[in-house]
Amino acid sequence: MSTTETNQRKPFFRKILIKGFWTAMFGGLLALALIFLLTSWGVFGKLPTFKDLENPDLAVATEVYSADGEILGKIYRKNRVNITFEELPPHLVEALISTEDERFYKHSGIDMKGTARAILLLGKEGGGSTITQQLAKNLLHTRESNIVKRVLQKVKEYIIALKLERSYTKQEILAMYLNQVDFVNNAIGIQSAAKIYFNKPLDSLTIQESATFAGMVQNPSLYNPNRRLEQTQHRRNVVLNQMRKNNFITAQEQDSIKQLPLELNFTRDDQNTGLAPYLRSVIQNDFLVKWVKDNPKVDGSRYDMYRDGLKIYTTIDSKMQEVAEQVVNEHLQELQSDFDKEKSRYDIWKNSKVSSALKNAIANSDRYNSLKRNNSGWSRERTIEEMEKPIEMSVYHPVKGEVDTLMSPLDSIKYHRLMLQSAFLVTDPHNGHIKAWVGGRNFKYFKFDHATTQRQVGSTFKPFLYAVAIDNGWSPCYTIPNLPVTIKTATGSIWNPKNSGGGGYDGRPIRLKDGLAQSMNNISAELIRNIGPRPVISLAERAGLKNVPEVYSIALGTTEQTVYDMSRAYSMFANGGVATEPIYITRIEDKNGNTLAQFSPAKVEVISPQTAWVLVQMMRGVVAYGTAQRLGYRYGLNNFIAGKTGTTDDNTDGWFVGLTPDLIGVVWTGADDPAIHFNSTAKGQGANAALPIWGKFFKEIYANEKQFGIAKDANFPQPPNVMVNLNCDDPMAGYGPDGGTTLEKDHTGTVIPPTQSQTSGGVVDPTDEEEEFE
Repeated sequence: MSTTETNQRKPFFRKILIKGFWTAMFGGLLALALIFLLTSWGVFGKLPTFKDLENPDLAVATEVYSADGEILGKIYRKNRVNITFEELPPHLVEALISTEDERFYKHSGIDMKGTARAILLLGKEGGGSTITQQLAKNLLHTRESNIVKRVLQKVKEYIIALKLERSYTKQEILAMYLNQVDFVNNAIGIQSAAKIYFNKPLDSLTIQESATFAGMVQNPSLYNPNRRLEQTQHRRNVVLNQMRKNNFITAQEQDSIKQLPLELNFTRDDQNTGLAPYLRSVIQNDFLVKWVKDNPKVDGSRYDMYRDGLKIYTTIDSKMQEVAEQVVNEHLQELQSDFDKEKSRYDIWKNSKVSSALKNAIANSDRYNSLKRNNSGWSRERTIEEMEKPIEMSVYHPVKGEVDTLMSPLDSIKYHRLMLQSAFLVTDPHNGHIKAWVGGRNFKYFKFDHATTQRQVGSTFKPFLYAVAIDNGWSPCYTIPNLPVTIKTATGSIWNPKNSGGGGYDGRPIRLKDGLAQSMNNISAELIRNIGPRPVISLAERAGLKNVPEVYSIALGTTEQTVYDMSRAYSMFANGGVATEPIYITRIEDKNGNTLAQFSPAKVEVISPQTAWVLVQMMRGVVAYGTAQRLGYRYGLNNFIAGKTGTTDDNTDGWFVGLTPDLIGVVWTGADDPAIHFNSTAKGQGANAALPIWGKFFKEIYANEKQFGIAKDANFPQPPNVMVNLNCDDPMAGYGPDGGTTLEKDHTGTVIPPTQSQTSGGVVDPTDEEEEFE
């Protein structure tokens, strides 16, 4: 081919190349536009609607608050709590923009300059995604692996980012973004992260802490300060450099902050931590399960306690709750030491009752059932053999808390079953508000809430018997001889309860008020012989106790009740005869602050104000000179306190109920297995096992009267027209007025004291009733 021909063909090929280039260019742009259009129409998968964008499907935790505004804990599957832009510290916003999207306020969702740079550098200096695009990516919830699907997903991100920018302000987008970032360690959203990593509210974050979080968003697992502190600190300094570059901080501030070590105050935030975990468990697994079922949304669907961001406002006083949890743990440390010393003297597992209960505990354990599931052919014996092999595990220690050790699963079950437990409720008897709720010693290891568990109540039941007596004309000064009491029931069985120690029957006259103060079983037995069980049961159940058996032995507390129900029943004494239902929730709000429900206690008038006041004075004798007098000499509580101790057979359950003009405290102590208990009554009785928790708590409360809003010198108000004589020096005090219809008078109008002839017959008592020790 000649040179002339070659030169003539060059313009032809150039035209073809140029035409092909522009055809490819316009064709590519057209194809891209078509892809965007089809994607926006949902051809390649449904896109979020405006409603979806306005209400993104992000699970928001339910928050549980104390009465004084402190967050007790959260109920969630994802630990997220949403915040608004106004709640974000300015330096956190500045740190985030400096690092993730410098032109955030200038673009409309897509930063073309950043995208072009990312393409040219193949993503080596960042992916080019704006904060809005990152938010869009998170709203899609999926991460595609196929390259074609990844390209389509990127297109979706662009479209959603543009929609977000049209629908929301820049401030709202920033808040939405920080609400959905998973900062790992169960910290979803910036508010949870501030609490978990630095144990402080969001608005208290420092510049260096904000820089830390801004650095984490790129790769929270890599820059996890709880595991990779040095890498995270280096990343924080990169953020500080960016903040200086964008003139958000000065060079001097940058240099000084970079020298600071990254000081964490890492605080785990899960269902096992926080204040009042046992109450939160009751709210989650009992109260809310029923409430969401009975209270649907307007559209008929149910609220989701794990996703809908409900706000539960409780009656708990956070400071009282802290004191209550502290004193329970403090006392149980001391008591556990005594218990362990006693049990070290013999092999408790040889006891048939204890051994039988242990077998059931093993069969119900997670380890046993896991081994059985994974090894279907194993016998029980083979499974137990495997459980006897030591493995690395964490166990609960009474002093150190959680400790790592080498122990067999079988020994760990035995170890934890020997731990004593306590329940402690503090309630305002006038409005029913529960101020403190402790259901056990450590929620992580002992999930069982003992405040709602029925246990035998012992002598704490006696005031209900005495209330019936006083209400029916018996005087606190009426005397009963100190002699054994034997009652033959309609079935022919014999019940002859004994006092603590089994002896000391000297025949001397015992006043009723002294019989209650000293918790003498024979005096209570003589009372119920004359009164009969039915009137006592009627009063106790009106007060809030449940299923009290119709037997004479209820005089000594053989009925089983919960700490919660005992709080309700005892409230009638401190509240003028009116039993007030304890409540622990005042209201529920949705995530937008709209009130969904409000709660107030039910109240029942059970006895007269006069009878209630007399019983309070009699129970003051329990504290002044009776079984609870250590409140004065050991804890310095010599103010107006009424109370009653209780100890059941074999020291299985120790109780103390104490009343002040402002508060009621009910304490129970024992082991999960009733067959495991103190052999020593001196150690296991309610005055030693339960009362110290009450004493330690109120000693601390009264030392800070103003902080807790109570008055140490307050007295129980005396109602008018109290006709019962409490002055036993008066020779006529042994009788008193006829306050009921069951007493007779002679021809002169003098009250005839109740006698055995007035007993109500036909009451069936079980044989071999347990006896109460104190």
